[in-house]
Amino acid sequence: MDIKRLTFTATGLLMLFGLFLWMKPAPEPAAKAPPAAEEMIEGSAPAAALQADIPELDKSDGTVPALQPQRFEWTASNGRRASGPERVVVHVGDTVSLTLHSDQPEELHLHGYDLHQHVHADQAATLEFIAKHAGRFALELHHSDVELTVVEVQP
Repeated sequence: MDIKRLTFTATGLLMLFGLFLWMKPAPEPAAKAPPAAEEMIEGSAPAAALQADIPELDKSDGTVPALQPQRFEWTASNGRRASGPERVVVHVGDTVSLTLHSDQPEELHLHGYDLHQHVHADQAATLEFIAKHAGRFALELHHSDVELTVVEVQP
């Protein structure tokens, strides 16, 4: 093998290696571990207290429920909505609490989730659930066949 061909091959290989180094993706930074107890700043909460504030995963679908329920209330009079929001917007994973005060016996029904709650006259009734399905769902007074509101569950 002559020297020109060897030099040309070596130069080509060095250029290819240089291009590889130049074009390869940068490594992703390593996840930062939480500070050890001795590394924490004086006066800050201990690690156990910080972790206690983190909600546990709902094992069935991997969503994290809200720490506090999203609460909504309505008043029904003579089988019609007298007060309360016309539309409710929550997110998948939120815990939702829907309370109805009615002057007559009724049944609260959330379509799509197929949840029912009996309502006694002059007593509050609450329907609580974790929003697991995105979409628009009617909340109705079942006996009166009146739509009370629309619950929008956003992804």
